[in-house]
Amino acid sequence: MDHEDHSHIDETSSLLDGSTESNSNENISFCTRFFCCRNVLVFLQFCGFITVYGMRANLSVALVAMVNQTFAEQSGNKVLQPECRIYHGNSSDDDTAEDGPFNWDQQTQGQSYYLPLQGITYPAATTLWSRWATPLERSTYIVFSFSGGDFGAIFSLGVSGWLSSLEFDGGWPLAFYVFGGLGILWFIVWMILIYESPSQHPRIAPWEKQHILKGIGRSQDIVTMRKPMPTPWKSILTSAPVWAIAALGFSYGWGWYVFLACLPSFFKEVLDFNIKKNGVLTALPFIASWTIKNLSARFSDLLQKRFGCTIVRKAFSTTALIIGAGLLLPVGFLKCSQDVLSIVFLTISCGALGLYAPTGATNPVDLSPRFSSIVMSISNVGTNIPGILSPVVAGYLTNHQGMRAQWKKVFYITCVIYFSGLLFFLIFGSGKEQAWNSPPGVKADDDDIASIVARRELHSEPRDDSDFEKSFGHSVQSSHSAVI
Repeated sequence: MDHEDHSHIDETSSLLDGSTESNSNENISFCTRFFCCRNVLVFLQFCGFITVYGMRANLSVALVAMVNQTFAEQSGNKVLQPECRIYHGNSSDDDTAEDGPFNWDQQTQGQSYYLPLQGITYPAATTLWSRWATPLERSTYIVFSFSGGDFGAIFSLGVSGWLSSLEFDGGWPLAFYVFGGLGILWFIVWMILIYESPSQHPRIAPWEKQHILKGIGRSQDIVTMRKPMPTPWKSILTSAPVWAIAALGFSYGWGWYVFLACLPSFFKEVLDFNIKKNGVLTALPFIASWTIKNLSARFSDLLQKRFGCTIVRKAFSTTALIIGAGLLLPVGFLKCSQDVLSIVFLTISCGALGLYAPTGATNPVDLSPRFSSIVMSISNVGTNIPGILSPVVAGYLTNHQGMRAQWKKVFYITCVIYFSGLLFFLIFGSGKEQAWNSPPGVKADDDDIASIVARRELHSEPRDDSDFEKSFGHSVQSSHSAVI
């Protein structure tokens, strides 16, 4: 270990011992706290997920303009007519005028959603928060940063519909230019401002560094780890709670990608909305989801003080998927005259999925703060496999037939997957920190200090929020240690 590493350890040790500046925040201005390193990190992660999901969502809207609808409808010697065309009084000539250059049928359109390079974003983001956020802050920070995906879908669906309707350069290519350019700009800013851990950040304020290290402990700050911890691959891969969160993620991901990738097609094929209206209405469910995600994150942190992590994780997941299924299934039975009710049900159904966020975003850190990136990777595989499968399955089931009866099958399958994943998680899921997070032979003072403090606090009465705001790190009820 070189001199620089020793200096980091000495500095961190003194911070944890309280020998440096006081952690009192009374003299810290609002602007200083607002622009602290953690808030910069959460804002840039939020913007990053906006860009990532903007690039996913714009494709679902742009496909409506890219594809030659006449070819897609007539392939297989069957002519598709939107079920509600007569009710809305639209003409087939208007629809044909929107034909794009690509002769793709529905199954080919479904296969266009392969976006494998974006799969690393969630594990990378989770790893950073295991080093930058104290346990009591994790749900709020992680869920807010991840909710950028919903905001990106909202922004992209609305903007892409408008861009695709323009005559300049064919319209739909503009959607890819805009979000591709935003991705390049975001990358430049990220590389300049973000660092891997508090100890590596050259501009972090002493009070913020002290607050973080007191909350998470030295072992989570990678620069100050005294010895590398071997990855317990066998324990991770045979852990039932790990596969439970992956199964739950698969259920959530299936529903989320049905909304993201298939909803524009449902509005086009069944309700016969034009592309401008399509983009705006498709954004509504994600506005609801984004709002509920951020509200549920804070509410989840508060409930953990009283009920424990496992109960809260399972309760939020159960509510999310039951409401999601309960309002999705009836959409297949509504009539053309009930298009407003269809939109309301779809919006609330997708919005309810936002209640999954406190579980999906933070449960990998609950199970293993030290190996959270690996657990999140496994969970993220489960969540994103539906991004490949659900558009293909939906395209196959609805091919050549823009009828609500065909979309019923898509909704049935989605509800069955909801309940299957939820049942697996209710049986095997947990919010308890797993034993393999701390390999045998590791002393308590080298392990996660926050866990030790949190276990002590579990036996005392919970503090109110004002105590937490005043203490800046003394109240560290750990979400990954609060267990039933």
